[in-house]
Amino acid sequence: MTREIKFRAWNTKEKQMYNFATPCFLPHRGIQVCKNRRTDLKVEWLEDWILMQFTGLKDKNGKEIYEGDIVKIGINYEVVWDKYRWGIKKEYRDGVHIVGLTKTNLGYYKNETEVIGNIYENKNLIKETNGI
Repeated sequence: MTREIKFRAWNTKEKQMYNFATPCFLPHRGIQVCKNRRTDLKVEWLEDWILMQFTGLKDKNGKEIYEGDIVKIGINYEVVWDKYRWGIKKEYRDGVHIVGLTKTNLGYYKNETEVIGNIYENKNLIKETNGI
């Protein structure tokens, strides 16, 4: 089974999330982000955007889980990529650790896991529960 490759993007200037952002690879112009706002297509420089990839996983309500999401599994965690796998960032006394997030362990928490926000619009949700 293949994972659908999808992105969303946070626009750092507009302070707004776009769910259907697509990275465009344009010859001699570098990587840009194309977004569709109703009928007009805009192309803007990547420096104004933070891309987040779809993990291929969904929460208990069927909502897609993206990098940068905040998921509630008992307490709130940030979804991250750690070079090798998707995971949730956990704070411990000896530092930050990434715990793998897969269909198998997500299935174990299937009735609990819920996307409740993202780190750009709802950073306070992490601070409130993890004491950061």
